[in-house]
Amino acid sequence: MFGEHLTSGQGIDRGGQWVGPTQDRFMALLDEYQIRRFPSPAEGKTVLVYDNKRYEFKGFFQGFPEGEAPGIDEAQWQDAMTAWARFDELSKSLPSGHPQTNEYTKKLDSATFAQWIDENTTTDFGRWYFKYMSRAVGFLGPAEASQVSLLHVLWGQNCAGQAEHPEADLIHGGAGQVPHRIATELGDRIRLCEPVVRISYSDSGVTVETNQNAYSARYAIVAMPPNTYTEVDWPADSWTGGAYAAFMPLGVWTSFGEALTAPVGPIYWAGTEMADCWPGFFDGAIRTGEAAAESIATHLAI
Repeated sequence: MFGEHLTSGQGIDRGGQWVGPTQDRFMALLDEYQIRRFPSPAEGKTVLVYDNKRYEFKGFFQGFPEGEAPGIDEAQWQDAMTAWARFDELSKSLPSGHPQTNEYTKKLDSATFAQWIDENTTTDFGRWYFKYMSRAVGFLGPAEASQVSLLHVLWGQNCAGQAEHPEADLIHGGAGQVPHRIATELGDRIRLCEPVVRISYSDSGVTVETNQNAYSARYAIVAMPPNTYTEVDWPADSWTGGAYAAFMPLGVWTSFGEALTAPVGPIYWAGTEMADCWPGFFDGAIRTGEAAAESIATHLAI
């Protein structure tokens, strides 16, 4: 969440800005601070430019088909939609939560999304449709279909599907106001401009060292995004960690996935990338923060 104000006084978002009806943890936070929402503007027709032809229609197909279909060849559209139904059904074969390591997930994790596309589409448009989806929608991290694990895109479809309209509403005053509301409530317990340089732990607790101070506690929560790609002017922004979401290449989920959220001694992990529901969205960040805090609170009560 990163907001700024124009000279007119109007707030704008330079980071994430949307919320959807099933993102209940983010909705609850907005309600707590009495922040109102309004529908994202979606008037007019959709425009598709494919194979050097322009199509205008009242529909949507980025992440799921809805409304009218574009006026392309019917056989090609049906090829894409048949494959889409197969893809959506396959995603539902995964249980909720992060992918677990077993023979079934290893098989899915050993194939690229591009391989699945080649095996399940027969037309040029069908193949383009899914490759476009991988680049544009991203299934939690835009990637070329040849780069990303089939397991990862299926998991992304299952836990954060576009059919649940995650970008239905915008926020009056912008999402960037939310961190300021939280910071005001927490007061001087927030330390800014103190980058953490080291975390150490023992049976007695954890020590967090910054470039200015050292803090001791029984537990710590680290909320940082994993970096899979970044292209940035590093001297201009030394703390940028990566793109807005990450994708998993072949074998990563079934080789290392269980380590993504597992505590290391008294050190816990949070952040939207760790979420098993709505990762990459505000809602996923809130869920992981609440879960980490609840886990620590349980231990402190023992």
